[in-house]
Amino acid sequence: MAERRCTEVESAIDTLVTEFHKAANNRATVSSAGLTNLVSSQLPNRVKNSEDPTVMAALMKQLNIKDSEGITFQEFWGLIRQLATTEHEQSYKQKKPVECTCRLA
Repeated sequence: MAERRCTEVESAIDTLVTEFHKAANNRATVSSAGLTNLVSSQLPNRVKNSEDPTVMAALMKQLNIKDSEGITFQEFWGLIRQLATTEHEQSYKQKKPVECTCRLA
């Protein structure tokens, strides 16, 4: 039986999970420093100045993420959900359709 190739959406999910695991050193949670590194390396066009501790602290507070026991994938997913929702909403505020400039396009 031929192996099925991943769709673009499936590949995007795989990438999110893989990058989280890398940042977390294959643990269940990632530290705030690991999250900062992940965001600054993988989302530099979506989260500006993520290297600034105050920016990341404000972002974590906005998303109600507490780093006392590490940051879970579900909490990381909340950030991804917020960024994707913002991107989606902004695309409809434009008068004319905007070509996607994201990496996946």
